Parts: sequence; structure tokens; C-alpha cells
Amino acid sequence: AFQYASPALQADKGVVREIVRRDWRAFEFASKALRGDRVFIMEISKVCCEVLHFALPDVLADYQVMSLAVEQDGCALRFASEQLRADKELVLAAVRKDWQALRFASEELRSDWEVVQAGISQDDLALEFAIDDLREVRGPTLLKRPRQAGEATR
Repeated sequence: AFQYASPALQADKGVVREIVRRDWRAFEFASKALRGDRVFIMEISKVCCEVLHFALPDVLADYQVMSLAVEQDGCALRFASEQLRADKELVLAAVRKDWQALRFASEELRSDWEVVQAGISQDDLALEFAIDDLREVRGPTLLKRPRQAGEATR
């Protein structure tokens, strides 16, 4: 129903904030100005990072916005610009939060042992997202490593 709201309501931060709390998908119909407002998006992405799906590209290329988003949900990395998906610091933060974020990292970082290891330390399945060359070289070594205390066994 928010898609039929007046442009004034679609541009009202208070209204959009409340609507998004109920259903993040409504952010698609927020004004272009709000979908490009990095401060507002940092605020509402704390409620649900899925709003980034409708953020403007400039926002998705903003390190501060994406850093906050991956702090909330590592897989928010999927919304980041290509350049940020290649930023090792950001990708490491995302993968340390959720190993599945590795699938959204740049090809170069999916072949970086430190990044892949950050995922594997949570779940061996992270190796699935590593570049083939890395799996071939490191995979057998990984599978023979001793388990750490408290680590799940398969």
C-alpha cells in the first residue's frame, strides 16, 4: 500500500522508518532521496539490512554504511559494491560474522587463505566458496587438521 502513498509521505523519514519496521520491502517505494541518504540507511539497516536491496548504488559503495551493515549481518556483503567486495578488511569482518558471507567476496579474496580460513574456523563448509585452486592446495591439509576444543565434528 505504501507504493500508493503521496510523494510527501514517501519522503517522510518518520513515516518510512515506521513502515520499514513493519515490512522492509516497503523501502522500495521510499523517495529516491531517502534511498540515497546514507545516514538514514545506516539507521534503518540496523532494523533489517535487507533495506539495502533498495538503496542507491552510491550508498552501497560507502564503506561506513557497509561496515555497519556487515556488523549486523555478515551476509549484507551481498549488497556491497564490487569494489567493497574486494576490500579485505570489510570482507574479513563479514566472514567473521557469518562464514556464508564468503560467497559474496571477490574472486581474489575467495582465494586468500586468511579470508577463507576465517570462514572455515566457523564451518568447514566455507571451503565450498573458496576458489578451486585454493581448495585443491589447502583442502586436504584442512581436513587433516586437529579439531579445536568446542569445535563441531562431522
